[in-house]
Amino acid sequence: PKHSIGFRLHSPKSAPIVAAMHQKSYFILAPALLLVISACGHSSKALTGNGPEDQLESCLKLSEKKHFEEAIECLGALKARYPKSQQGQEAELRIADNYFRKKDFLLAAESYKTFIKLHPLNERVDYAYYRLGSSYLAQTPKAIDRDQEYLDDAIRNFNIVIQGFPASTYKDLAQRDLAKARLK
Repeated sequence: PKHSIGFRLHSPKSAPIVAAMHQKSYFILAPALLLVISACGHSSKALTGNGPEDQLESCLKLSEKKHFEEAIECLGALKARYPKSQQGQEAELRIADNYFRKKDFLLAAESYKTFIKLHPLNERVDYAYYRLGSSYLAQTPKAIDRDQEYLDDAIRNFNIVIQGFPASTYKDLAQRDLAKARLK
C-alpha cells in the first residue's frame, strides 16, 4: 500500500520482520519505562504534603529514621521543585548532612561547598563552612603516616568560621575541632 506522500510503508514480505522489530523494542523499552515510573512514584511518595514546609518535614522524618538514601532523594526532589525558596536551600544543606551522617564525607564536603558557592549570603553559611571543615576532618585518617591531604582544608574552613563569623554559634565548635585538627 502507498502512503499519501508516495512511499511504500511495508511490503507483505517485511511484515513479520517489522513485527519482530517492534516486539524486540518492547522488550528493551518496557524495563526502562518501569524504572522511570517506579522512580517517579518513589519521589512523589516521599514528597507528601501541601507546600514546601510539609515536604521538607516529610524528608526530615526519613533522615531521622536513618533512611539516608531516601532522605537524599526526597530532599533533592524538594530542591528541584522549589530551588529558590528557603526550604529548597535548607534541603541542599540537609542533603549534605545526610551524606555526612552516612559517613560519605567527601560527598558531604562537595555538597557543603556547592551550598556555599550558590548561597554565600544565606544565614546558615557559617554552618556550611563548619560542616565542610568537619567533613574534611572526618575524612582525614588518624595515623600521621597516612595521607593527610584533607587536613589543610579542614583547618582552612574552621578558620573561616572563627575569623569570618565571630558571632557564630559554631565558632566554639570550630575552635575545638581546629585544635583537634592541629594535633593530627
